[in-house]
Amino acid sequence: GAIQIACVDSVDEESFYAKNRHPAERIRRHDQYDQYVYHEVVPFVRAKGRTGARITTLGASFGAYHAANFGLRHPDVVDKVVAFSGKYDIHNFLDGYWDELCYFHCPTANVPNMTDEWVGKLNTMDHCIVTGQTDNILSGTTDMLRILNEKGIRNRGSVWDAPYGHDWPWWKEQIRTYVP
Repeated sequence: GAIQIACVDSVDEESFYAKNRHPAERIRRHDQYDQYVYHEVVPFVRAKGRTGARITTLGASFGAYHAANFGLRHPDVVDKVVAFSGKYDIHNFLDGYWDELCYFHCPTANVPNMTDEWVGKLNTMDHCIVTGQTDNILSGTTDMLRILNEKGIRNRGSVWDAPYGHDWPWWKEQIRTYVP
């Protein structure tokens, strides 16, 4: 009874991956998902677990983006972000479209501009942004770690030496370090 796991699927097929929709619709659909997790899933998990404790977000690949983005946006409900092999810049999903909503869902855009007050809130969390040296999107992790470090956001980011890369066998091993 010490650990409770809630697996929440994304709506990426209706948002970021929905190339048949205008990018403004895609980002609005993603924001609806973010609000659903914040206003419905988090309270459900807390009620089910009979606790007001904050939650840990965990994700791999594009799930790493979701975990990190949610944690960076909602430090009031998140205590830890564990993100494996992610890409945290959403520009390539938006076909050149950009507005305020895109900005606030793009950690590589908004984190560099966060206020000291917001950074203080983020520094109450444990940020684990991790990948392996042979990851095909290594720069996604290294860019995010650079941004966190430049902004003074404490993190346990790491790039594991080869052969670690972008795949489940590596994440299975890495998770033991970051989610004991």
